[in-house]
Amino acid sequence: MTDRESKNLSLIRKTNLSLFTILDEWNSTEVYHEIATPSGHPTLLYCGSDHSTQYLHDPHNPVQEAEQMIRDHEFRGEDITILMGFGLGYLPLCIQNRMHPDHRLFVLEANPEVILKACRLMNLTSLLNTEGVRIFTTDQMESVLSSLDQEYLKVAAGRINKLIHPPSQKIYPKSYKMVEKRIEAFVLAQQDSFRSLIGQGLPIAEAVMGNMPAIFDAAPIDMLFGRLTEKPTVIVAAGPSLDKNISVLKRYRSRFHVIAVDAALMSLKHHEIIPDVVVSVEPSPRNGKKFDPIPDALCEQITLAFCPMTHPSIPKRFPNAKFIFGNPNSLCRWSLSLMGGAAEFPYGFSVAHFAFYLAREMGANPIHFIGLDLAFSPEGDHAKHCPTAWNMDTADKSLPTVPGIHGDPLPTISQFIRMITLFEKEIRNTRARCIDASEGGAHIPGTEVMTLEEAANGCPENTWMQSTVPYHELWSKNRHFDIPKAAAVVSAFLEEAGVLEAMCRSALSLIQPISDYFINNNGTTRANDGQIEQINDIANRVDRHSDFLESVKDQMAEVVLNQFRLQYQKERMSDAARRQRLEIDASHHFFNRLIEVTERIRQSGIPILAQLQSMPTPRDISIKYATREIIG
Repeated sequence: MTDRESKNLSLIRKTNLSLFTILDEWNSTEVYHEIATPSGHPTLLYCGSDHSTQYLHDPHNPVQEAEQMIRDHEFRGEDITILMGFGLGYLPLCIQNRMHPDHRLFVLEANPEVILKACRLMNLTSLLNTEGVRIFTTDQMESVLSSLDQEYLKVAAGRINKLIHPPSQKIYPKSYKMVEKRIEAFVLAQQDSFRSLIGQGLPIAEAVMGNMPAIFDAAPIDMLFGRLTEKPTVIVAAGPSLDKNISVLKRYRSRFHVIAVDAALMSLKHHEIIPDVVVSVEPSPRNGKKFDPIPDALCEQITLAFCPMTHPSIPKRFPNAKFIFGNPNSLCRWSLSLMGGAAEFPYGFSVAHFAFYLAREMGANPIHFIGLDLAFSPEGDHAKHCPTAWNMDTADKSLPTVPGIHGDPLPTISQFIRMITLFEKEIRNTRARCIDASEGGAHIPGTEVMTLEEAANGCPENTWMQSTVPYHELWSKNRHFDIPKAAAVVSAFLEEAGVLEAMCRSALSLIQPISDYFINNNGTTRANDGQIEQINDIANRVDRHSDFLESVKDQMAEVVLNQFRLQYQKERMSDAARRQRLEIDASHHFFNRLIEVTERIRQSGIPILAQLQSMPTPRDISIKYATREIIG
């Protein structure tokens, strides 16, 4: 091994141990042969088993070729570049020399032997020492997606530039196509989650404040973890295929623990099936209306699992056992901290994801899905008796398709595709067997496909009777927190919201004349320094409320994205007046959005505070239930 190769591999070992392990264990196939070029920069000649040949780089001047390939590309600080094909490193090195220090370059190579050849022939020290450069093989997709996940601001606010090294793609088209598809699905999912976060920011704030009484009347979801160890469980979703086997579920009810999504509850009621748990997460009023047809007597018999952003009308319908879980939202985390905390589930695109997370944490095995279509069928978009239905032309030829459980293409929508991708990822990280017994809909990679009757025949009889979870007891015994203290914290939070709202209004009164000044002067002159100082003083005072701002950062997501973009836009501007105009616009956006957030929190929170201050402690409620049971 040469000194150059040793140094390169040592750096890879230091920065990417999993890649080093792949290279260290690689058995050379000798399909690449080193070729000298007139420029003094080597290239590789690929010799395939079918006698095909392909130069990996220009046989005359690989460096000049690489520079030519990226001459029209920008590598800005807010962006990410995905390069398909490492080659001998000419393209990555050229990009590294031109990219902004904050730019991120992800390079994927289908054949580890190419990277090993590059380590032997090229000085890759500068490339491997650059923090923004990450090198992977195409077999390291989980590592690629994990690294992309850490760059969520760039994914949401910047651009994802895709570059392809043509010779590499020509040699391994399937590998790069697979990588491209996985990355595109991941990026779309991330961007969709940000759009959802921005669109639902204010409704979530309203829901969290409105749910305060329910939060203090709930037990942490942790109390249920491990309660279904190795017990067969069915997750009931509301897709149209549910109509095919809901009668089978009724016949074999005693063999399964049943966790239902909220939209499926009415269909279950129609078939006289009472689920053990119903899961609800969405903050929209439309979600609350799903429960309008449900009789109060049925809600009294069912355990609710919900998160703080669930529409507040829903927990009110469930007077008995309620368990709360966290999700990746800053205001939800703040609210749960007031009751001592609860386990947090990963991000989910639908309530079905959270039902699955619950079954997994409860230890269920196997986990069966029914009604989880994630595609359209002639029967419609939801099961019969389901209170939710969409106005969508499922025969629209422009709809994307996904493989069905039998391999036939089925029409779907991009949201469902992202849901399938997330299920695939989470199922891969799940120890339990996951069985798709929906008997219709899209194929979910990682699941075993069978009918519900076949699945039931593999489960012992009376499983449900043997594994019934004492939900009411676990709920009533695990709600001992200090409600008066929590109410005092909520009161202080609302007061702080009022203070911030007043400061923001004061800042806007200063900003408006400056905006008018810019308009009247066509943005060609700078504003008065004294006015700018006053605005900055208010901004500094707002920044001192760091705990509050941390709690509402998800409600400020759009502002965060704009500020992220702005810092790089300003760098590229030489005109001081234009930079100042951008800063003023950004300040206006920030203060205006914070007013919207604080207003919504106060409007929804002040009426709730009175309820909290009059709430009995959970211990008092437990005593009443116990007395009622004794009296009979």
